This record gives sequence, C-alpha cells and structure tokens, in this order.
Amino acid sequence: MFLQTRPVDRLMTKFGDPRGLGADCRIAVCGTHRSGTTLLGTFLTVDPRSRQIFEPFNPAFGIEEATHSFIAGDWPNNPWHDVIDRFLAADGIRFRTPLIEASPFARWLKGTRAAREFAAARLFRPQRLVFKCPFMTLSSQYLIDRHGIQLVFTVKHPLSFFASLRRVGWHEALPLDDMVEQGVIDAATRDAATMPAARAGLFWSILNRHALETLRRFPASATIWSHERFCRDPHQEMARVTAALNIGYSPAMRQEVAQATNGAVVVPAGSKIHELVRNAAGMVEEWRGRVSPEEEAELRACCGALYEEIIGEGW
Repeated sequence: MFLQTRPVDRLMTKFGDPRGLGADCRIAVCGTHRSGTTLLGTFLTVDPRSRQIFEPFNPAFGIEEATHSFIAGDWPNNPWHDVIDRFLAADGIRFRTPLIEASPFARWLKGTRAAREFAAARLFRPQRLVFKCPFMTLSSQYLIDRHGIQLVFTVKHPLSFFASLRRVGWHEALPLDDMVEQGVIDAATRDAATMPAARAGLFWSILNRHALETLRRFPASATIWSHERFCRDPHQEMARVTAALNIGYSPAMRQEVAQATNGAVVVPAGSKIHELVRNAAGMVEEWRGRVSPEEEAELRACCGALYEEIIGEGW
C-alpha cells in the first residue's frame, strides 16, 4: 500500500520520532473484545496531541506478523517479543492489505485504519499515544516490563460479554485454538468447553485472570476500567481511571464521555459492531434478560469468583 512505499518510509524516518512509536505517555487498552476497548480508546485520545493506533495486532488487518489472535508474549518460548520490539521501534513493520470492497488502486492508496494511524503516530510525535488492542492482552506484562507502557484493562460482566458476543454473532468464533497452539491452555481444557456459554466463559477467564495477575505484579502500571461501573456513573469511572493513569480527566474528555453516554440506544442491532452513542444508564444489567438460566449458571460457575475478585462487586 502507499503508506508502505519507500518514499513514505524515508519521510517518516527523516522527520518522525527517532524512537519509532514514542510519546511522553504510552497507554495500551486491553481486555476481551466487546468489553469497551473501542469506547475507552476514543475517550483517551480526544485531547490535543493525543493519537491512537487501532488494533495493530488484529490478525485480520493489523501487522503482517500478527499471525495469531491474542498473541501470548507473556508465555515462555514465544516468538512475539521481537515482533513487539520492532513494532514499537517502527522497524520494518508492514500492514496487511485491507479487505474492503473497492478497486485495487483504492485499497493500495487508502490502506487500513491501523496503517494510517501508525504512520501518523510516527510522523506527528504525539504526547500521548494509545494502542487500542485487545489482541495484546496476553503480552501486557512484557509491554510494561520491557517498554514502560501503562495498561488499562476493560472488564465487562461475563453475562454482558456473552450477550454482546451473541448479538454480533461472534460467540461461535472464539480464538481458543490459537491459545492452545501458544501454550496458554491445553487441548483438553479447550475441548471440555463444548457449549457457546462455556467457551465464552473460558475465554473471558483466560484474559481476565491474566489481567489480574498483571495488576498484582505491576500495581503502579496497570488499572481496571469496569464497564458496569462506567454505565452506572460514567464520569466517576473515567475520573478514577485517568487518575490511575496520571493523565487527568480533561474537559475535552468529560465532554466526549457525556456525548457518548446520553443517547437513546440500549441494545443496537446485531449488524452494529460499534455504537458509541448509547444510553449508559439504561444498559445497567439489561443483558441479564438476554441470557438463559442455564447459560448464566455455566458462566457463573466458570467466571463468578474471578469477576468478584477483579471488580470487588458481587455477581
């Protein structure tokens, strides 16, 4: 694509940040998908001199070397440390060709959102750079320990997570096979989760258990953004999280939060993946009515204790 041609790369190398993807403050927004990562990434980049790179390790449209979903950089004998290092150094990174309904020339010229944001982050030297990428969750400890990146994990109630997955049709396509291949879980654990709710609960538990372990190991560098607390009081939850990140809850961020949470939509249509203007108050526990008693029992057995430990609230 055009952004990956040699003249553009030379331009970014000459005039861009010599550190690659450098910034005074670098934040990774991680967690399960369908948990609010897109929303939070938007809030954290509304201030001037702030930029976001959207899902650079998404295996569908991210960097070419992201061949697995949810790369397990915190597990031993993995190949991801070098890939992460070169990505953050902007060293030889190439993005996948976008799969959009357009002419080959348009695809070459426009590229993907992640590729455009990557180029802008290199060239314009932001003060705050946010990597909105659930797919880096299992590499969070390496991001903190090796690169000094601050982590915020978005956590959604397991019932709400499952209801959201099913609404968009993603509940049958969780990347448990990739986790087996990377040694995160064994095949027997994957195979024991036969029903959609059980598989969603297993996936939720893997990512959020790792988030909890990261919080315990790096208490000064990681924090939690709770979807349920946000729905009940958006400004209070954002003020708490921004204080933990040492960036302050700015007027621009406060205004963006107010605009995104005072809409009329509670449950969007299934075809709507991202709906940023929602009725936050109306979303509080509305999902309980969209999960069967059997599915709730499955998810509670798998995730209940972990959810309460992470959030400090009952099921």
